[in-house]
Parts: sequence; C-alpha cells; structure tokens
Amino acid sequence: MRPWADPMARGIHPDPAVERAVREVRAVRERIGALLTLARRARAAGRGDEAERILDDFFEGRIGYETARKKLERLAEC
Repeated sequence: MRPWADPMARGIHPDPAVERAVREVRAVRERIGALLTLARRARAAGRGDEAERILDDFFEGRIGYETARKKLERLAEC
C-alpha cells in the first residue's frame, strides 16, 4: 500500500500531487512577494503611481512576470 493512500499516515506521508501543488503555490507567492517589494522601493523613490500601474497590468495579465520585474527594478533604482 502506498503510504499516502493510508488515511492514518496522511499527516506523515502526504500525496505527491499535494506536495507538488504546495511547491508551485510557494513559488508563485515568492514571485509576487518580489514584485511587491520592488513596488514598495519604487514608492519610496517617489514613483508609486507608475509602480501601481505596472502591478495592475501584471495582475490583469497584460504583461508577464519578467516584464513587470524589469520595469519595477528600473523604477526602484531611480
């Protein structure tokens, strides 16, 4: 019997699909956290409106992660 199929062992041996999903969610959370950190630095540099626009574009799917990160990095450097 697979360890994750046993209901008594679920806490000890989680399903591999669940582990993979948890890793993917953590990766997405890390990426969003990086964007928000860059946006905070851009706001501190006086570029908050532009940072908000970039975040809006990212969350609405108009631009990808790499594009948003590069734009926010440029704003944070100013």
